[in-house]
Amino acid sequence: MTEETATERRRRFGELPARIRPEDHVELVDIRRPEGRPATALDPEHERALHTAA
Repeated sequence: MTEETATERRRRFGELPARIRPEDHVELVDIRRPEGRPATALDPEHERALHTAA
């Protein structure tokens, strides 16, 4: 990039933050298991009746 281009870019966008490199960050993943059936879920008998109703 030429000095003129760099100056124009700085004028247009302002001072940009430092570059972020992938090795500078650690990705976190939630590995907790989902809990059992939610309290609002139908009991298995009602759920079966909904799916087998004609």
